[in-house]
Amino acid sequence: MKRPSLLAIFLVISLLVNAGAIIAWQASRHQLFEDRARLDPEGFPTNPPASNATDELLFLRDLLARWYAFQSNNYLSSQAALIPWLSKDLAESKQAEIARLAPKMRDRQVEQNGEVLSIKQQVDPSTFETVVRVTLTEDSQTTVFLVQSKVQIQKVPRSLENVWGYQVVQFQPRIIKTRIPLRQLSIAAGVLSVLTLPCTVQEAKVSDPESVQLKIVTTRHSELMILAAKTLSQPVSLLANCENREFQFGMITGPELTRLLAVQSEEGLPARRRLAEPRKDRREIKQSLAKELGFEIEDTDKSE
Repeated sequence: MKRPSLLAIFLVISLLVNAGAIIAWQASRHQLFEDRARLDPEGFPTNPPASNATDELLFLRDLLARWYAFQSNNYLSSQAALIPWLSKDLAESKQAEIARLAPKMRDRQVEQNGEVLSIKQQVDPSTFETVVRVTLTEDSQTTVFLVQSKVQIQKVPRSLENVWGYQVVQFQPRIIKTRIPLRQLSIAAGVLSVLTLPCTVQEAKVSDPESVQLKIVTTRHSELMILAAKTLSQPVSLLANCENREFQFGMITGPELTRLLAVQSEEGLPARRRLAEPRKDRREIKQSLAKELGFEIEDTDKSE
């Protein structure tokens, strides 16, 4: 079978950008509403998070999830739909990448997914460092690797193709061998941070609830929405308990902010067993009732 020329692929891409943009717009609009409902500022009534900072986080999480997720049969459309989210130079580079890889996808069974492990905001507030765990399956062979990227974004007018209102102007990925687990989160007043845990959180508390507010959102797993009410003058501790695991973190105010962190199960500790309160004996219960009622209760049970 004769393979399509690069020109034909570029023409197809241009068509798919328009068609894919509508699909991406519908999916992103749904994601936008879903995420905004999940991160409803009413969860922080005393000090709601800055909306721009929250939208940046949601945009990056959506972008990274789509960037690394495709199958052989939808590679062209799914990746072309991202082009309106990119600056002119990056869009041209992405088109060239799609044109180069699309013919190869026709001959292979490929599926790739990405899990966003962390998003860290740099000193320059428009620049982020991200880490994604990519799982690539090709012809029943699975490879897992970590990709660390430097991503710079800028605000642009919202449009049909880009409901987020942000555009990527720099994207520099590189493969890394390991990721050092974070035990200390850097947060800032009014800027939302998200901690994703691999289990259902039963209880979460901080050592200084006046300085740091928490909101727990549980679906298939739990997410902790963390918001500092003010600049932290000293570290604040965070403890989150699941049924069998507990997770401990310190929080400080620093120049580089932890915007999102996906915690792995092995990073937690076995949950400490909570001692049950000792049962009161009958005499103690009787005395308590008598005090409440104001008169003695005759005990007809002589077994004591």
